Amino acid sequence: MFLDSLRQIEPAFARLRTQLFLFNETYVILPKFVENALEKLREYRLQFLQESYQLLNKYSEDRDIELASEIYITGNTYTKVWPIIVQHNETKDQILYENILKRQRKQLIDSMEINLSKNQSAFNELKKLDDLKSSYEKAKCIRSALDLTIAAKTLMTVDPKHSAVTYHSSSDSTPMAADETLTAFIDLICQLVSTSETKDFIHLAAHEYYTEKFRFLSLPQDIDYAFTTYRGVVEYLSNSASWF
Repeated sequence: MFLDSLRQIEPAFARLRTQLFLFNETYVILPKFVENALEKLREYRLQFLQESYQLLNKYSEDRDIELASEIYITGNTYTKVWPIIVQHNETKDQILYENILKRQRKQLIDSMEINLSKNQSAFNELKKLDDLKSSYEKAKCIRSALDLTIAAKTLMTVDPKHSAVTYHSSSDSTPMAADETLTAFIDLICQLVSTSETKDFIHLAAHEYYTEKFRFLSLPQDIDYAFTTYRGVVEYLSNSASWF
């Protein structure tokens, strides 16, 4: 692990490990007070970063350490925090689920709808959300799913290394406008939910909440754009039942 490889910061890292162990063992998280727990984790991270930079004689932020600390903290507290996040967003997720089913029942399948088999890779990408434990990793997963959705719609291809859409792979490829991107992602998420078994239900609102609240540093612009698109989809589907 990256943090473990920095011998100079071992005292700070050891203190952080102890704090997280005690947090998992003794801290009680209530659904209505999730942000209190979040502030406690932010406090641990800030203490760790301040001590680490002092030990490393650094006077400016190091994004590798900043990101690694976020991933380490959220990864080590995820099994304690995530069930509470799901409970906290249970009502919104249920409304979202019912609205999606209502939309899918009323909406006629037209020629512009994404072919399920052609966009299976985007479905599979979104299904990874439950297994990812940091805000950054969840947002990056959403970005990959959005890239794959655009690729399926426009006959473009995705760079497997960076999961970014390439705009030169096909003579038939045409870039998508922002509203078309949003519509395509709405279709993808609705099809994913409506074709999933109840036991495989994806907590879309909970993932939105977790990715937004447990983000300890800013996302890269391309990933932030994808997450903003995802948030737009969740909000639209949560509040638009009367339009379907």
